[in-house]
Amino acid sequence: MEIQFVPNQPFRYRPLACVALFLLVSIIAVTPALATDSRDDWPQFRGPFQDGRSVATDVFGDSVGLEVSWSRDLGSGYSGIAVVEGRVVTFFTDGIDDLLGAFDAETGDEIWRLKVAAMYAGHDGSDDGPLSSPTVADGVVYALGAWGDLVAARLDDGQEVWRRKLEEGEKSRKPEYGYTTSPVVVDDILVVLTGGPGTYAVSGFSRDSGSLRWAIGDDTVAYQTPTVMDLDGRRQVVAVTNHELVGIDPRNGERLWRHEHHPADAVHEGSGQPVKVGDDGIVVTFENEAAMYRVTNAVVSEVWRSGDLKRTYGMPIYHEGHLYGFNGRFLTAVDATTGKVAWKSRPPGGLGSMTLVDDHLLIVGAQGNVVVAKAQPTGYEEMARVPVFSTQTYTAPSFAGGAIFVRDLEKMARVDITDEAASLAETLATTELSGVVGELAHELNAVPFAERKTRAAAWVAAQASMPVVEQSGLTHFILHDDLDDAAVTGNFFQPGVEESMTNLPGTDMWVYSLELDPESVYEYRFNTNFGTVVTDPSNPLTLGSVFGRSSELRMPRWRAPSHVVEPSAETARGRIDSFKLTSAVNPDPGEREIRVYLPPGYDDSAARYPLVLFNNGDSALDQAALDHTLDNLIASGELAPVIVALLSRVRGEFVYDQAELYPKIVAEEILPALEKRYRVISDPSARAIIGAASGGSAAVNVAVQRPGLFSKVGSQSAYLPAQVRLPLMSTLKTGSAPGGEFWVGWCRYDYDFGDIRSAKDSKEMADALRTAGANVSIDLAPGAAGWASWRARYGDLLTRFFPGSGG
Repeated sequence: MEIQFVPNQPFRYRPLACVALFLLVSIIAVTPALATDSRDDWPQFRGPFQDGRSVATDVFGDSVGLEVSWSRDLGSGYSGIAVVEGRVVTFFTDGIDDLLGAFDAETGDEIWRLKVAAMYAGHDGSDDGPLSSPTVADGVVYALGAWGDLVAARLDDGQEVWRRKLEEGEKSRKPEYGYTTSPVVVDDILVVLTGGPGTYAVSGFSRDSGSLRWAIGDDTVAYQTPTVMDLDGRRQVVAVTNHELVGIDPRNGERLWRHEHHPADAVHEGSGQPVKVGDDGIVVTFENEAAMYRVTNAVVSEVWRSGDLKRTYGMPIYHEGHLYGFNGRFLTAVDATTGKVAWKSRPPGGLGSMTLVDDHLLIVGAQGNVVVAKAQPTGYEEMARVPVFSTQTYTAPSFAGGAIFVRDLEKMARVDITDEAASLAETLATTELSGVVGELAHELNAVPFAERKTRAAAWVAAQASMPVVEQSGLTHFILHDDLDDAAVTGNFFQPGVEESMTNLPGTDMWVYSLELDPESVYEYRFNTNFGTVVTDPSNPLTLGSVFGRSSELRMPRWRAPSHVVEPSAETARGRIDSFKLTSAVNPDPGEREIRVYLPPGYDDSAARYPLVLFNNGDSALDQAALDHTLDNLIASGELAPVIVALLSRVRGEFVYDQAELYPKIVAEEILPALEKRYRVISDPSARAIIGAASGGSAAVNVAVQRPGLFSKVGSQSAYLPAQVRLPLMSTLKTGSAPGGEFWVGWCRYDYDFGDIRSAKDSKEMADALRTAGANVSIDLAPGAAGWASWRARYGDLLTRFFPGSGG
């Protein structure tokens, strides 16, 4: 299927950004390597030397505690925090304008704010607000707004010193999600990645006036920021563009060396920031891997590539021979010499937001906790944590004046370090268990620590089924196994999210609890020992899902229809036939196989049957046992015997780059082939086309673009990328009223990520069909988008279109 997303979970999670934005914050963060040793200042997102490290020492003792000094509301934005001379400076939006603001480091009180531009509105999964981080040097704040407004303002009072607009003045290109690169100060030059055509990839501006001093580079840029470093015997600006790694003399813009990291003809928009490693090494993270290079006498050689640092918001941090970073949501330590993993840990989770202080990592974890852990090659060792936010954050902590400054998309806070905390072991033994709530928490926290193992085993044994669901919808996922790590993932989370399960000390029991809709159905799996995916061994209900074999979670007030079960031995069964088809309309895929469901009795009669074209039908058959549904419904008399063509997606034909070909392929090749091979009724009144997700969008598009072919059209969880949205909506506005009956459905918790917004798109499509004069029925189904919910509705959909004699 053409899905790489899971639905937004309304109980816990905000939508995440799309894959391009999923890389942004590694870029936003970068600012100049200012020549300072002050432990009291953090003049840019990644600290005094752009490496994510503080120069402060003797910060942490044997006992570490954290406490929130202040927390204040702050508008949305991804920007990092600069802290200089007791002022906390960051970008944010008030919902109308994007603002640069300064706050008192001791109290959090606002000192001044400066309007930079109108609010940059989030789109395709991103949130509102600016992205670049401010840079402070010599009492001046330099900042680049998402629309390309480059401004300089006084640190003390916010008075504007100068301003210029990149898009209007200099040759530059605004990336899809806005200007994200941060200005880099080198002496009297302000270096910005401008990404203009020709020789304007990287530009140097005067710090005094903002006038252009030099420009270089003919590559495009996206969300990267350069780094100032001493390398190969000289001070230079090292920049990552979309296809090249390049060294630049900051005085005049002279290119010192360059290296192609991706082929020039490759479609690649990057976000990596060069990280200095040792004397001559540079590490750059890309979307799916990291690479280390060595620069010697202006010659670049690749040392290693590794897939163990990737898909993260934060750049890795180099410390004493190792790189500490994220592989997705796994905190990972990598040997900088070889690129090999030293260790990885699921706790504390998060989005890669991390800073190094005094041999310790400061991390904003998955649940909005600020966490302190040792930076050591022997393994993850957590020292302290404190809850700060209710959501995850995309922005790394800043450290200044002995305090930690953090923000998310709603708030900003200061966290102080204390030495009053008990050890984690003592805390665990005497307080409530983290991550365990509801009836299970009541059982375990009611007894002394030493008795929890026995109490937990007794409680689990008393349960009727797994997972355990309380009447409120609070659900406990429980796994028994001798493991180093366990997590749960499912279509109640956003894409790629795996939440750590809590291991009850002294037991092999792992628990994760969250609140779910008691009227819905979900799909879930466990990920054990950092990569082994398994279904729930305590739950016999499984089915195929978009992401692989999964367990099915039927909540208390959700009722599974009888047609989804395996037919009894007495039930007459249909059979699956197949044939090969080579398309002249789209010959590129070559020969494609089309499987066809033939109803019971087909081989023993001369009767003709209605025809259903089922987009993504191969997945419905293999993952959701569509043949069981058809056999059961026909046997009960609810559904007339039908022939069902199980069509698979072929390289973007449903909704992406080849979507304009699919109506022609159906009309001129697939339908004629089916009518030639099978006894179908050759009349539009006996034809339906249906599908889920991209297949639902394609079903409607075929019916609208080729009117008269189908009298019945069914769509579930459809989404409308531009390639199908534009021609579909244009035809509905200008063409005649679509004939036949349209059934448009979506799930209560449907796909909502990036440009995949099924509930919104399905409703928009239904409204457009109605406006065009079509007969449209709406179906809102309980559950999250996936085969568990979709297949439950096939009884209503199919029997509505082709009711049987007993229906």
